[in-house]
Amino acid sequence: MNNWITNSGFIARNVVIRMFSKKSSLFVFFMIPVLLICLLIALANKEETVRLPVIYVSEDRGELGSELISALEKNPNLLLVQTQSVKEAAKELQDGRAEAVFLIPHGFTDALWSGSAPQVMLQEKQLTEQSFIIRTALEKELRTMEVVVSAINNSGKSGNERSLAYASAAEQIAEKQIRGRIEAVTVEAGQWKTLPIGILMLFIMALANMTVSIYMEDRGARTMERIFTAPVRGISIALGNFLGILAVGTVQILLVLCIAKLGFSESFLYPFWPLFLLLEFFLLASIGLSTSVASLIRSKRTSAIMNSVVITPTCMLGGCFWPLEIMPEMMQKIANFVPQKWVIDGVGMLLLDGKVLDLGYHFAILLLFAVVLLGFGSAVLRPSDSSTA
Repeated sequence: MNNWITNSGFIARNVVIRMFSKKSSLFVFFMIPVLLICLLIALANKEETVRLPVIYVSEDRGELGSELISALEKNPNLLLVQTQSVKEAAKELQDGRAEAVFLIPHGFTDALWSGSAPQVMLQEKQLTEQSFIIRTALEKELRTMEVVVSAINNSGKSGNERSLAYASAAEQIAEKQIRGRIEAVTVEAGQWKTLPIGILMLFIMALANMTVSIYMEDRGARTMERIFTAPVRGISIALGNFLGILAVGTVQILLVLCIAKLGFSESFLYPFWPLFLLLEFFLLASIGLSTSVASLIRSKRTSAIMNSVVITPTCMLGGCFWPLEIMPEMMQKIANFVPQKWVIDGVGMLLLDGKVLDLGYHFAILLLFAVVLLGFGSAVLRPSDSSTA
């Protein structure tokens, strides 16, 4: 028992030494990721949402006019400013102090309760992307109000009862919209907030891919074949190589995260240890993927083949470089079968104050990836095969 554990330790140490003895490996897998990830984190989290200034005049004295203003004020893209007269609002718009002006007319609440379509006058400075955002937000709230009012009228409520019913419905709608914005965090900020982690995963997979190169070198030189003729069990060799690449990958992850955290503490928005655990589970899945591909592609050119055929496409599919939501629905479903997708999804949850316990499902799926791929790779990888085609 002790012998095969000791042998595994020696083999793991050999893998670590071989990885760190090459200056090119240190530069490519440690220095470049540190510099690039730190730069991306600094740039990503510097971006702030610019709220569009919108001036409004409310001549309505009913509760629905106030509800409309309250709903629009909760929109993260809008900054509402009230003025007392249409003339004053028009002057503010002309002077360029606002992107748009809208007027809630007198009798707005009564018209809505009577079943009339809500009428709000909107004037934009010019037709731009910003004005489109404002118009869309206003029209969306008006449609929502019309639907809610219609439902309350159909229920037979009147007077104070319907006002209370509307206030309750508006609160539920606001909570639903907040949840929708939470679910869409990777769409709004994913390309920047999760991009550093996506690039880091690319380097983690590339580092795991170095295991493939070591396997190929050992096959070509019949090193593993000679080890098997010595009193060393196969499990010791497999465990040694696994522990070696796991140790090197862990050093890579810790180095990048620690330097990014210490150097850019204000921009580093990710919870450190939950993110580290998530990337460790991803490292396990990456080692399994590398081992599986090594068992199938028996060539010294495996590294280049794997980079072009496996690593880059799966990173693209998993949302490492752009939000998954912009991809076709079919591609989004296929993305569930690559581990990167689950890491990006987990990072999105962490950015929303998620805890480690919230990521249990993600850990389980990544561990399943690792177990299946490692099992497949270890089953078909034969040390006696010295093919180097």
